[in-house]
Amino acid sequence: MKYLGVMAFIAVTATLLAVSEGTNSTWGVVGPRDILLHREIVSLDWKLFRVVTRDVEFYPRNTTRTITAVKAFDITKGSSGNALLKRGGPGFRNATIHLKSQRGRSLHMAVEIIGH
Repeated sequence: MKYLGVMAFIAVTATLLAVSEGTNSTWGVVGPRDILLHREIVSLDWKLFRVVTRDVEFYPRNTTRTITAVKAFDITKGSSGNALLKRGGPGFRNATIHLKSQRGRSLHMAVEIIGH
């Protein structure tokens, strides 16, 4: 019985580690009329014992387009990047996405902003 508890703990831990390798984030929904408004690929080298971050800003001038979805995805499994929507996003005309790596790792992510 004790053996099954240890094996279950190891299985859960291994699953969490495998899932947490790369994080893909999506805010909003892509509709049939939507087009790609902005795409940016962010690649930052690792720094010893540090977290590397970058803000991706989308502030177009003189536009009537509205954002319907924002996607941020990890390009390479293993860079372990995370994304956070700081300002704007779906329903707005602008967006700021904060990208952050794991401590001591590089950051390779792509951000797509979709709207109509």
